[in-house]
Amino acid sequence: MKKYLVLLILLIFATPCFSGDYTQNHGGGATGSASVSDTVYDASSWDNVTDAAPSKNAVRDKIETLPTLSLAVTSHGATESFTAATLYGNLHLVTGNYVVSFPTLVAGMHGRIRATTAAVYSLDLVTGTDLIILNGVALAAGFKATSDGSINNEMIFNCYEAGKIVVNSANGIAIDGGA
Repeated sequence: MKKYLVLLILLIFATPCFSGDYTQNHGGGATGSASVSDTVYDASSWDNVTDAAPSKNAVRDKIETLPTLSLAVTSHGATESFTAATLYGNLHLVTGNYVVSFPTLVAGMHGRIRATTAAVYSLDLVTGTDLIILNGVALAAGFKATSDGSINNEMIFNCYEAGKIVVNSANGIAIDGGA
């Protein structure tokens, strides 16, 4: 998606500029002069260039260097712990009434967890000194963030600093589920 957006922007803003009158001749070309550059994209070499369009080759080369956007999905079908590696942008799906526990919290961890069925699930902590901040309120030590049991209930979590996870509810209600 990102690649196509960049391509569209380049095509809109980097179309060849023709000097003189633009008239179509019967040979399929245009009268006047046009400048096309095959210069590889570079923020400094392309900045403020208004008299040359990028070649298809230069545009393609830039598009090919863009990262592919994808969403990793992790499914939880039992009471278990998140793995640290899956806490950097993954979507977590919970398939039943389970407790999913965070490992020791590290700044930068973030993601979403969603119920695929009408089931109550909870988020817990493995490390006793870590803290859950649920919808702006810090839960007491050992307490869990718990869903309301509705299908597609979702909690969004972000760890802005080590030891604290901010959890906000979406598509339902998340409550203090106690110890």
